[in-house]
Amino acid sequence: MAIKGIGADTAGALLAAAGDNPERLHSESAFAHLCGVAPIPASSGKTNRHRLNRGGNRDANRPL
Repeated sequence: MAIKGIGADTAGALLAAAGDNPERLHSESAFAHLCGVAPIPASSGKTNRHRLNRGGNRDANRPL
């Protein structure tokens, strides 16, 4: 909550997501995948692009 813009509701939602899945959080990228905000390659042919992961914990995705 020391970061500007992070309130009790936001911090609580993120801590709840992290607390429910402690074995899945071995890095920052693992937390991004858990919250559904990690980029996934969506390339075909010569096009190189990414899209956001639509899976993951939607309750943790909302505050982000």
